[in-house]
Amino acid sequence: QGKSVFSAFMQNMTVDVATNSLGEGFRLEGFDNPPPVLRSFEEFLTQSAPATTHKKLKRLNLQRMDAMQFLRHFLDLHEPKGAQAVEGEGSILQVELQELVLLRCVEELASLVAACRAAPFPQQWIGSSVMLCFDSGARPAAADLAAALSDIARVHIFDWGRSELNTAATHAGLTEHDRREHAKYWNFYCQALAKLLYACCSLYVGRFWVPAESLAFMVWDKDRLTADDFIGGCILQVEEVAERTHHLKNVSGGKVRTWMRSDSEVTVSVRKAELSEASRLQDCHVATVHHAKNIPSKDAASYSDIFVEVSGQGQSAAELLQRLQDQAVRDMLKSSSHATTVSISSTEAVWEESFEFATLSEESKEPFVRALGIALGRSVDAREVPSIFPAQVCHAGASPDFQASQSAFAVECFPH
Repeated sequence: QGKSVFSAFMQNMTVDVATNSLGEGFRLEGFDNPPPVLRSFEEFLTQSAPATTHKKLKRLNLQRMDAMQFLRHFLDLHEPKGAQAVEGEGSILQVELQELVLLRCVEELASLVAACRAAPFPQQWIGSSVMLCFDSGARPAAADLAAALSDIARVHIFDWGRSELNTAATHAGLTEHDRREHAKYWNFYCQALAKLLYACCSLYVGRFWVPAESLAFMVWDKDRLTADDFIGGCILQVEEVAERTHHLKNVSGGKVRTWMRSDSEVTVSVRKAELSEASRLQDCHVATVHHAKNIPSKDAASYSDIFVEVSGQGQSAAELLQRLQDQAVRDMLKSSSHATTVSISSTEAVWEESFEFATLSEESKEPFVRALGIALGRSVDAREVPSIFPAQVCHAGASPDFQASQSAFAVECFPH
């Protein structure tokens, strides 16, 4: 409704095929109060571009993100160097708020999936929107957490301009062709909704499900129109480490060097953080990326645009370093990672940015498992979780396909 056939065709030929609409069936159209990392990426994207194009470039950047990408930005609470985090006395840690927000989004999306599956007639909610939101400006106090849990994050559906409610009476009056069209577009909507839920669950599993044995620090060169270039990384066992410099390794395990044969280095530290007795999490560590130097250029006409991704992994550092040539392993390291701001066109950078990591206690896994069961319409055991989200726990010899697992999940949520 409200859009001509020609307009719909032109949108499909231009916007849809160039964005995540083609990949997952939806695209990100807005981001209120973006974190400093996303702002730094946008600054890089619009650098040297005419001011009149900045708004369109930023919007296209959002539209091209897949769900795992924009969800990582959505949960990003870390502050760049020099900034002060807003928190009250006795507040929960950033990682605790991230876990609770993501769990609440999973629960609400799972309920929405179940409600859509139970709809007696196929709807036509073309162009409608789903919003995920939470208050990122302050963290609740640990003592007040129980009262805040149900309202800590929200999922809303809205924007009904081109949608219609298909009631029993309306459905009875549809022609056979219109019924098929309703069924087709309702299937598109439901599959996309289930894929969004799968991405939320994947990030939850990747960040909180398995105790971290290692921390990976992967250094990348940011690109505007193509995939980012991997420069090198270091992977450390999880333990307290004072500020220390490490050589970057490439996918073959060799040292990364500049064209002048200088060793590329990144300086990081790791410390433990205290959680309250009432916390749902355990084994909290804070990893800080301090600085990097001697970073080789990956671009033909300029220095690299450097940023670092940090992730906690359930495999040992030695195992991951041996398997770094495997694209599935590099995808796993990226999928649940945190990112620093980007240092534009440089061979060295100073970040002083910190990220928190922790793992769910066994008794705290039950709400997620229950939500998963609501979405799938069946009983789910916690032991099934690694098999439903294999890309987040990529074991030796396995090369899981995230998109295939995501599609299989969507089909199970909405069987034909």
